Amino acid sequence: MSFMKAPKTKGTMGKPKYVAPHNNKIAEEFWSILTWLKFLGNCPIVKQKRGHKNIDVHTHNVVADVEIGLKKVQEDEVNFGIYTKITFEAIWHVILNAVFITMGVLFTINVVFANKFFTESLYMYVDFPKFIQPQNQSLCLEGYNVNQIKFLKIVFVKIANTCFELLVFLEFAFSLGSAKSFAKFLNNWGIFMKKFEKEFCRLHFDAVFMITVHIRRFKKILFIIYAIVSVLLFIPFNFSNIYQRKWDNMTFTVVSFLQFIPRSLMEDLKALVSYKTLEVSYLEVGNTISARAEKEGLNIQASTIKGWGDLIEIIRNQSNLLQETQSSAQLSLIGISTILSTIYIFLAVNYKAIDEDGKTFFLLLVLGILIFSLVRLYFKIVAAEKITMQEEALCLILANINIGNDFAGIPAQLQVSRILTRIQQKPIKISFSNYVTLNKKLLLSVLGQILTYLIVLMQILSSIGGQCTNVI
Repeated sequence: MSFMKAPKTKGTMGKPKYVAPHNNKIAEEFWSILTWLKFLGNCPIVKQKRGHKNIDVHTHNVVADVEIGLKKVQEDEVNFGIYTKITFEAIWHVILNAVFITMGVLFTINVVFANKFFTESLYMYVDFPKFIQPQNQSLCLEGYNVNQIKFLKIVFVKIANTCFELLVFLEFAFSLGSAKSFAKFLNNWGIFMKKFEKEFCRLHFDAVFMITVHIRRFKKILFIIYAIVSVLLFIPFNFSNIYQRKWDNMTFTVVSFLQFIPRSLMEDLKALVSYKTLEVSYLEVGNTISARAEKEGLNIQASTIKGWGDLIEIIRNQSNLLQETQSSAQLSLIGISTILSTIYIFLAVNYKAIDEDGKTFFLLLVLGILIFSLVRLYFKIVAAEKITMQEEALCLILANINIGNDFAGIPAQLQVSRILTRIQQKPIKISFSNYVTLNKKLLLSVLGQILTYLIVLMQILSSIGGQCTNVI
C-alpha cells in the first residue's frame, strides 16, 4: 500500500519522523460550497481560529511550550461556527436577504392576491399562463367552461405560486436555522481524523487523502452538472424580458432565479457531499481495517478492535447529526415539491385550456421543473443508499477477519461481535423524523402520491364541468 507524503521533522539521529497534520481536511472540502452559499446570503458559517495548541502526536494531549520535544508539533486549531460579531459578510447577508424577502412579498401581493402594488408590472404574471376565455357559462372552448378555467387559474396562480414562494422561504429559513448544527457536523470530522490517526498511524495518511480525493471528484462533477442546469433554466426565464426590455420584470426574475436555482442547488450539493463523505469514510475505514488485519493476522488485540468500533461509531453519530440537521428542510422540500409536481402535471394534462400564445414555452417550463424536482430527489436517494451499502460492506470485512479460534482470541471475537450487533440492530439509513427514509421506495411513494392527487384534481375539474349547449 503506497503512502502519501506526510510532514516530517528531524529526530536526534537525523532520521525523519512522521508528524500528522491536524487541520480538518475533510471539512475543508465543504468550504467552496459554503462560500457560494455565503455569496447568495444563505450561509452564516465562518471559520474561527482559536490560536495554537501544542499537541503530542502520539497521545493527542495538549502540552506546555517547555515540554515540546521532537515528538510534539504546534497545531493551528480552526473550527467552524456562525457569526459572533458584525462583519462585512454579515451585513451583506442581511441586505441580500432583505432584497430576496421584499421581492417575494411583492410577488405574492401582485400575483397571488392579484393586487397591483409598487412593481405593477409583476401583475402581468397573473395571466401566466394565458388560458382560453369562454364568453359565458353555456359556451365551452376546447371542452372547458368558465368555471373550469377559473379553477385552473386558482390552482396555478394561487396555489402553485404560493407553494413556490413558501418553498423558497422555507429552504432559506431552515438553512440558516440549521447552520450551527452543520458547523458541529464539520468540526466533528476533525475528531474523526484524530481518532483515525490514533488507531491506524501511518495508514491514516493514505485513508484521509483518499477520502478527500473522492469528495473532490464528486463535488467537481456536481458543480459542472448544476452550472449547466442553472444556465439552461436562466436563459428561457429571461429571454422575453430582455427582448422586450422589461427591466423591472428582469430584476424580479433574476432575484427569483438566484433564490430558487443556485440556492436550492447549492443546498442539494451540500447534502449530497455530506452523504458522499459518510460513504467514503466507511469505505476507507473498511480498506484500512483490511490492510491492518492482513498485516497483523492473529495478533490483533481486543483493544485494537474496540478502537475500530469507536471510529465506526463516530461515523454513525455523524450520520444521525446530519439527519437531525436536514430533517425539517428535507421533509418540507419533499412535501411541497410533491404538491407542485402534481399541479404542473395537472396543467400539462389540461394543455388544451392554455392559449396557443406561450403554450409551448409554458409546457417546456413545466416539464423542466418537474424533471428537476424528481432528479433532485433521485440523486439524494442514490447517495443515501450507498451509505447503507458501504456499512454493510464494512460489516462483511469485520466478520471475515481471521482472529483465531483459540482461547486467546475470544476477547477480540467478542469486540467484533459487539460492533456487528450494534450495526445490525440499527443500520444506518438516512431518514427524517422517522417519517421518510431516502430509498427507492420513497420515489415510488412520491409518484403514487402525485397520481392520487392528480386523480382528485381531475375529478374536481370534471364535477364543475356542467353541460355545454354550444361546444367549439
